[in-house]
This record gives sequence, C-alpha cells and structure tokens, in this order.
Amino acid sequence: MDKFGYRGDQAIEFRTFNDLNILLMNNLRRVPREVDLVVGIPRSGLLVANLLALHLNIPMTDLDGLFEDRLLTSGKSRGDSVSIKHPSEAKVILIVDDSVYSGNEIMLARQRVDEASLSQRIVYAAVYVAPGKGENVDVFFEECPVPRMFEWNLMHSHQLRHACVDIDGVLCLDPTEQENDDGEAYCEFLSKAGPYLLPTKPIKALVTNRLEKYRSQTVDWLHRHHVIYDELIMRDLPDMATRRQRGDHGEFKAQVYREMDARIFIESSLKQSREIAKISLRPVISIETMSLVLPDTGVILRQAGQKLPAKLARRGMRAASGLKRILLRIGRD
Repeated sequence: MDKFGYRGDQAIEFRTFNDLNILLMNNLRRVPREVDLVVGIPRSGLLVANLLALHLNIPMTDLDGLFEDRLLTSGKSRGDSVSIKHPSEAKVILIVDDSVYSGNEIMLARQRVDEASLSQRIVYAAVYVAPGKGENVDVFFEECPVPRMFEWNLMHSHQLRHACVDIDGVLCLDPTEQENDDGEAYCEFLSKAGPYLLPTKPIKALVTNRLEKYRSQTVDWLHRHHVIYDELIMRDLPDMATRRQRGDHGEFKAQVYREMDARIFIESSLKQSREIAKISLRPVISIETMSLVLPDTGVILRQAGQKLPAKLARRGMRAASGLKRILLRIGRD
C-alpha cells in the first residue's frame, strides 16, 4: 500500500471492443472446426457470438432461439452460404458468453440445455475468465484478473461503486462554446444537457470542474436521469474566468482521486486523463479514446519508493517504448 492508501492489486483491468475482437481473431483456431452453430448467452454473449459467427461464417442464435429451433436471420451476403436452416440440424454447437466470473450464467445455461435434452455435441466457451474459473467452460481465450471493466459494460459495472466519474463528456454531452458562457446560456445547458453515457449502477463520486454555484442545477439533472452517487465534488471558485485562469482542471480531479479510496477515474478528456494519471499515480479511463491511461512509470517509482508490481511494470515498459506514450490498450503480455 502506498502513502495514498492505494494497493497495486486493486488496479482495474480494462478491455475494449477492439481488444475483444483482436483476441477472438487471434484464437479462432481454438474453436473446434466442427462447430456449425454459435449460440450467445444474453446479453453480452450475443456480442461475442455475432463476432464469431461473422469470422467463421456460420449461423448464430440466442439461447431461446436454440430451444425454439430458430436461427437469427443472416444478411443477404451470408445467408446463401449457411449450411443449416434450423438449430436442430447442427451437429456441434458452441454456446458462448463474454466472460466468466462467478460461473452462474454458464451454469444456468448448462441447466437449460440439459433440461432440453439436446442430441448435439455442446461446447461451452467464454472470452475472458477470472483466475481459476476456466474449469467452468471447455474453451476460453484469456484469463483476465479482477477487478475488471469492459467497454461494452462500462457504465453498468459494479466497479462504479469504486470509481470517480467526470460529468461533462461522460454522463452528458459537453457544452458548446456558445453554451459555455457562465451565464444564461450555460444555465440552460445545465438544465437541458443531452445525456450521453448514463450509469445504471451507483457511482462512488462524481468529480467535476463545474462550479459550486451550479450545484442545484447539476443535482436536478442527475436526479431526472436517475444517476445514483455517494458524493458530488465541484469547484469552489467564484466564476468560470477564475477557473480558466488557474488552468488546474486535471490537477483538481487528481487530488480528489488520490485522496479517495477509489480504483479508477473515468474522465472525458484524453489530455486531462493523462494529467490525472500522472498526478494521482493511478489509472484513468479516457472516454475520448476509450483507453486506459497509466501513470508514468518513473514517477511511480520515485513517489512510492518501492518496486513497481510486475504487471504494471510490464505495461510501463511498453509505454516507454515506441512513441513514448502512456496511453495503452491493456491486453495480456
């Protein structure tokens, strides 16, 4: 534990749509060649099933479709090449989910399949499994440490309970230059801001550079859009001109982040994500690029005065190479 109360083993793993697709493409050989139907476990498993069905050019359906003997309709370019017209005609069925954590979803799927007494050979698969959970499936593509967050489930993850989250550019759209006048136009924006990525799970803390004088409008908007949170932390400054003159947008958020027992910060701006990560010494998810931004490795070593955890050190070495970026797509080494 460092002096900010942050443990290295608390770092959240993050996977994007791109990570998912590349991992699938690189592991198609692990799918039995005899598979002639892919079945997705709703809902995230349907995302994986769709990608696999496209890559392998075989039909797909969901669990209900499997039991009701119906396929999901294929596009015109694919339909003519489909070898079966009904799930009952398949010989080997791949039932897939995006991840296995507790194993409950796969277990429920197995129970339903067993109760249906299907005659085909069934193969169970998951893209990501928690350490030690690979035995729940026949095939998996990556053992992903926990805690973790996925791009396709980012604002519906229980990890939001441990997250600091920006407002503008995350929960709602950013104001335009015309709206951002610290006057009537801005007040109208605060009332009518278009929702963007609304969460369905409680958030630990909303951390924003909005000014305290706009707290009531902000709280009203959050309430109307059913955003649940523990804290709303805003800037105690007299006006927007003062805030702009200080120019410490990222520093403010970083100070709040490192003083809280939070695992991740979800920030709209890539530039501020880099500032927050560098100052707080903790990872940040940038919505602008949907990537995980890591602190500079050297800063961590000097500040913490201890050996960097091996997993983070490997990522830091990647960050120091090439273009010397600290913005990384997290994947297994």
